[in-house]
Amino acid sequence: MQIKKVNFALFAGVFLAATVQAQQAVPVQVQALSTVLVEVESSAQAEVRSLNSSTLSSEVTAVVSEVLVDVGHEVHHGQRLLELDTSDYQLALAQAEANLEAGKAQKMQADARLKRARELSEKQYASADDLLARETELMTAAAQIQVQESNVALARHNLEKCHIVAPFDGAVDQRWAQVGAYVTHGSPLLSLVQTDRFELDARIPDELYARMIAARNFQSGMQFVRQLEFSLFDMRLHGAYDPDGGKTVQQVLDEVRAEVAVVMSPAFNRFQNGFSHIFAGGYAAGYYSYKWAEVLPADAYSKFEENGVFDRATGLQFLQNILEQGGSREPMELFVRFRGRIVFAVVTRYHGGAYVVFSRELNPEMKAVALSGSFASVIGGSAAAAVVFSRDVRKRAAVDPRVAQARARVERSSDPAERLARRARLEVLQAEVMLEKQAELAAEFDRIHSVERALEVGSLETLLEPSRLRPSLIEWLCERS
Repeated sequence: MQIKKVNFALFAGVFLAATVQAQQAVPVQVQALSTVLVEVESSAQAEVRSLNSSTLSSEVTAVVSEVLVDVGHEVHHGQRLLELDTSDYQLALAQAEANLEAGKAQKMQADARLKRARELSEKQYASADDLLARETELMTAAAQIQVQESNVALARHNLEKCHIVAPFDGAVDQRWAQVGAYVTHGSPLLSLVQTDRFELDARIPDELYARMIAARNFQSGMQFVRQLEFSLFDMRLHGAYDPDGGKTVQQVLDEVRAEVAVVMSPAFNRFQNGFSHIFAGGYAAGYYSYKWAEVLPADAYSKFEENGVFDRATGLQFLQNILEQGGSREPMELFVRFRGRIVFAVVTRYHGGAYVVFSRELNPEMKAVALSGSFASVIGGSAAAAVVFSRDVRKRAAVDPRVAQARARVERSSDPAERLARRARLEVLQAEVMLEKQAELAAEFDRIHSVERALEVGSLETLLEPSRLRPSLIEWLCERS
């Protein structure tokens, strides 16, 4: 551990020393942030609005007996605010409860009469009509009890309505109720404003709004060329870079920056060494999708700008060709149906089986091109051989003469130790042959799924060198706009 620490310290010292020697001293001035920070303040007229402003009304007819709050008082959820005279409703509850008890007694009497009638019927002292009458009497008594229980519940509910409580935390805004006043159903009593839930309604001054609109696209052009720089570098690195050629990766990036960058990066910048998007990030030769994802919606919206944002026909086309279709068809086919034109450029790979979506027979407005060196398959030959056609690879390896001979030697061996050793050599050989067959099948796959073949059969119009992609796209889109 001591040796590792010393080596690391030595390396760090050499690195720092080299860095110091490579750069000249630059005078700097240190200043507190608070002395240079500019705080921008703005003011606007605003109105605070409660999310709940409720008028509490009487749900029963009664006389106001007590008002416990007044205008301006703060109240809490569940707090008693006002009392109505409960005398009539207490009497109604007592009457309903008495009726319920009488009904229960009548049911008990009807039950006893039915029991007696059944005994007499068994001795043939009571007719069938008498028995039916007693059964009906019992059923009627049971139904009456249900009605009386509902009357009791209603009387209790009306009694509770005489106690007015706060439905939320708030403040009393208005008061109409007066002690001794006679109120009926729907008469307003108090008005409450909720104080713990509100919204702010402010109008931004026109001057500030104009400044915000003017600043919304600030630096957007710089951001655009930055993404363009990354996209072109990604394409050229995957499509045209030759590691055995005369250019370095840094030189490729410098050429792209010379074309599109507005502010050049410092010489010591090594952005490409950490550009993980195009390798570990899943964007291999596809970083341009960042800008493509902006092009399609902007192009779609331009149709509304051409015909009017609220044009009914354009809206119906968008509804029928995009929204209603969902995932039933390829997204690009739906876009072409709506917008009516497209330039389709293959920069790395595309799925040849789905190319009918972009067929010029279906859409004469489409122009289809590809970069030299790209492929007509969504996956490479190596991936296809290892995953999609793994069974074919195993079959080819199994019939290889070298594997067949090694397998025969294993079967002829009678000595257990020798047989085990030969089997181990067979497994190593099988793995080596599998890799060979996988490479063979991968090469066959890429030869078949090539953009050259797509050009021969008419799926593509032309092949472009990477340096011609951008000017060609601009030229074609200008022709079709």
